[in-house]
Amino acid sequence: MRDLRLNLPPAFWETPATTRALHERDLSALLRLVHASGISQQRIAAAVTLQQGRVSEIIAGRRSVSAFDVVERLAAGLRMPDPARAALGLAPASDPPTASYASQADAADDIRRDVHGADQVDVLAVRALALLGLRDSLLRPVLLARPRPSSVRIVLADPDSLATRRRALEIGEDPARMAEGTRLCLDHLRDLARHCPLQVRLTGEPPVWRLIRADDVLYASVFAPGRQGHASPVQRLHAEGDEPLFSGFDRAFADAFDHARPA
Repeated sequence: MRDLRLNLPPAFWETPATTRALHERDLSALLRLVHASGISQQRIAAAVTLQQGRVSEIIAGRRSVSAFDVVERLAAGLRMPDPARAALGLAPASDPPTASYASQADAADDIRRDVHGADQVDVLAVRALALLGLRDSLLRPVLLARPRPSSVRIVLADPDSLATRRRALEIGEDPARMAEGTRLCLDHLRDLARHCPLQVRLTGEPPVWRLIRADDVLYASVFAPGRQGHASPVQRLHAEGDEPLFSGFDRAFADAFDHARPA
């Protein structure tokens, strides 16, 4: 998997201007310094998994950065050393091959980073509205921000199948409403397909796993009764250190994809 994060020289983080920007939490000034070091706005945007237009607004001072998740994405994309992270009030950096998260929200930054650098992305979900079907969904902005499109394979529960009805009943949702959510996602995926290669298929099998694969990294969670998919605990697995779990989940996706029908 191609890592798009930047490798700034250690001396960059030790200059008075950089130190001042960090202590003042002035991320506009920090990105201006990165840009002035010879790195294009497009390259910065790719590293921090933000739209180039948003990066341009931050550099120009027309948009401030205060949301914690955006600050963390900037720090991760710039490969900010731990003293610099501490100046921003962030914990030391860590990137374990295997990691556990309480929910999708806790894994969101790592998922975005891994997907942004991936050539192949696979998604197995029920309706995927929170993943791909909305403008502010987890993966959609990341796929649109990539300088080079990913190839994306998606398997969703067929909205007209017993699988969708079963999942809806498990979480206390009206089956017709869940089916409508899947159809809405499919409409939005047609628009996304104009920007990156998509293969979308529908399965009638009852959903068990919710999977996001980005090349050799895979995020897995289970569809449990009474719990929405995005609220379930998430496990991050790496192909090199997590055999046979990685291969098992990869095969689960491949089987679902091969036996599903084109949307």
